[in-house]
Amino acid sequence: MHRIRSFLLLVLAPVVTAVPAAAQTFRSSAVAPAAMLGFSNALAVGDGEVLVGEPGNNMIPGMVYVFRPNSSGTWTEVAAIRASDGEAGDRFGSSVAISGGLMIVGSIRPDSSRGAAFIFQKSASGAWVEVTRLAADDGAANDRFGSAVAIDGDLVLVGAPARNDTTGAVYAFRRDDRGRWVQSAVLVGSDMSAGGRLGTSLALDGTRALIGAPRQDRSKGEVYVFEYDAASMAWSETAKLQAGAIEKNNRFGSSIASHGDWVLIGAPRFNKFTGAVFSFEYEIGRAHV
Repeated sequence: MHRIRSFLLLVLAPVVTAVPAAAQTFRSSAVAPAAMLGFSNALAVGDGEVLVGEPGNNMIPGMVYVFRPNSSGTWTEVAAIRASDGEAGDRFGSSVAISGGLMIVGSIRPDSSRGAAFIFQKSASGAWVEVTRLAADDGAANDRFGSAVAIDGDLVLVGAPARNDTTGAVYAFRRDDRGRWVQSAVLVGSDMSAGGRLGTSLALDGTRALIGAPRQDRSKGEVYVFEYDAASMAWSETAKLQAGAIEKNNRFGSSIASHGDWVLIGAPRFNKFTGAVFSFEYEIGRAHV
């Protein structure tokens, strides 16, 4: 078992901005009208690449740009990824994640906003190739499946925060022995209520998933922790993260980052919209708190 310690990081932004670094600006190369393209709506970094989502407007389907460093270290656009069945207004690129030669991209507007997610695999030549399209088995109009995505190895999570009267849910997929991605579970927090918007944010680190519900409990917000058991191929809720300093409308859980035993959770409306980041640490050998 784990004990979870938390810390409030009010000074995170000043610390980060104080570190000297060479700056480079990434820009969209889209030919479509620039208004409301949404370049950088979603970001991911991995495998020596930067992925930038650009879900676009009602005139284009949306895309994801891939940047790699050239021989001089300058980040250069090497690809613009699109969905094979994309249509104007699909908002492909609303979310993006990368892990071990696999990329997943959320597209929240297809099929009357039921939403979809697309998995791409990097070929031996370094090109990204679409391998499958994911959708919820029980998807309904306006669920916005694909609002958040996460991938690690053979596991994929896709958030649908508007499902079931905006209670929200997260759909879990796994890659089977034949290489097919199959839906294995629908994750919902044990005490979720209408309007909580579970699945607005996601983090997946190994077999541990963190799922944000920033509108839960009068928009105080909560984050649910699920663990995957490979033997039973089942997910189970193991903890719920809250912050004592949080008040209504703070929207704790709007963003999540996880690495090892450390978790960062954003609350953008904390302290009269100033915002804050809360840090949690897992400690082995103690019960959850």
